[in-house]
Amino acid sequence: MRNLKIIIAPFILLSSAIVILNSCKDQQIESNIQETYLNTRILKVETAMDDIVLPIGTKIETISDSQIDIELPSNYQFLLFDDKNGASFSRFGSYSCTCSAKNSCKVFYNPKVGYGCLQNSCSDSCIGKPSGDDATKTAYGIINNDSGSLLGEKFIAAGNLTHKGYEIFIEHVAKDELNEFFDFAFSAIQYNNAEELITIKGRESVTQVLLQYKGIYISAMVPNFDNEKESQLIDFQSGPYVSCAGSNGCSCTKDKTCILGNCVYYCDGCTTCTMTVEKKL
Repeated sequence: MRNLKIIIAPFILLSSAIVILNSCKDQQIESNIQETYLNTRILKVETAMDDIVLPIGTKIETISDSQIDIELPSNYQFLLFDDKNGASFSRFGSYSCTCSAKNSCKVFYNPKVGYGCLQNSCSDSCIGKPSGDDATKTAYGIINNDSGSLLGEKFIAAGNLTHKGYEIFIEHVAKDELNEFFDFAFSAIQYNNAEELITIKGRESVTQVLLQYKGIYISAMVPNFDNEKESQLIDFQSGPYVSCAGSNGCSCTKDKTCILGNCVYYCDGCTTCTMTVEKKL
């Protein structure tokens, strides 16, 4: 019996060691899973990132204190631009914070304000930069590819652009679609564009219609079609003027870009702006 006790004792010690080893291994795996979970976030609500709003379903991965990587849902893309290659699009991007002088800045997240830059040890100002999968291309907003047509009704979920993003979008992305729309809108009259029509017939001869292209809301000035509205194939939201409203007390501004005498209006100046056509003067 003594020999049996001697044999059993090492077995018990070995079994205990295996249990402890497996327990430590499980704890390590659990710790790694938790760490991965903490470093990766799927957005449950629309979230601001400086002047851009990230849609629900965006995947955020923390790369370092000063950088996060971003993967947009399948129907969304960043609008990217650089002077050499022009406009392009990508679902993948990043947001980084750099110090204008010495030391470093840090990307921070707050549920109320979204993503931004924290001073950290930076001795001057921190600059946040949203980029595409190519870091040389700055992101100027987000478009929605659920529709590639210029819409006058049945709008899709909205994208959003910065002030410069609107200029890039109208000039480099939506210009051909808008020109086709204006050619059709003015095909039945002798005037070539809204500016010419207003000059000769007055402001009452035109109206504003709300349009959307790739999730971006814009308004265009077209001949007043009140008398023929019942026969229109598209139920445009239309009215004499356009107004802009911001969220959380922010005041949006109305801006415009003109293409060969036809002006396109848009609202910016806030993280979220709503464009409305006024039906009454």
